[in-house]
Amino acid sequence: MNMYLGFCNGFTTFSVLGSVTSLAEALLNDGGVNASSCFIDAEGSAFRYRVDGGDPTTSVGHREDPSASVDGLSRITIVGTSNIQRLKLISEDGVVGTDFTITLAYGA
Repeated sequence: MNMYLGFCNGFTTFSVLGSVTSLAEALLNDGGVNASSCFIDAEGSAFRYRVDGGDPTTSVGHREDPSASVDGLSRITIVGTSNIQRLKLISEDGVVGTDFTITLAYGA
């Protein structure tokens, strides 16, 4: 596993359902709103994400499909507080019930 966090000061897990979810909201709830890097493991259904603050849709955004990988996980590293705060995700099919789970470690 390749991961650099400098100083890991938090860990959280949450599910992303059929609507756009902001990583900043999850970090705010967990006390990590000022994180400067995060390492994400995603498992479950295919999803899309954007780091520019725009809302991803079921057909627009960077695509990840954890089920297509050997271990059933997609791994993403996001660096920069503003990138983390702008990260948004959505289940690719946009249907509640076909969610995916995000596990992330974050730090300064």
